[in-house]
Amino acid sequence: MANNQVIQILNLHKPVAEWPDDIALILIKQRRRYHQLFEDNTHHSDLWTRIANYICHHHQYEISARQCQVKWYFLKRGYENLKRLLSRDPDADGYELRSPN
Repeated sequence: MANNQVIQILNLHKPVAEWPDDIALILIKQRRRYHQLFEDNTHHSDLWTRIANYICHHHQYEISARQCQVKWYFLKRGYENLKRLLSRDPDADGYELRSPN
């Protein structure tokens, strides 16, 4: 890494952090890349570590595997909630609806 390059660091002790949109998009793309491995394995910590390392090394944004996992599940829950809100019968599957905000 060049001397003038700065690595942004999230607080690694906080499971939820502020994520820039571009880093969240990279997380989504990396999770999609490893989708089949997530489906085939029940032990996901190594996969989340790979994703966190990729983000750190290729995008100079240091983040923990746990933060990636938590962010992914928040994104997934928000997507599913939004899908229910936009459907004709938003409460059909019995899930509690939450405001996307």
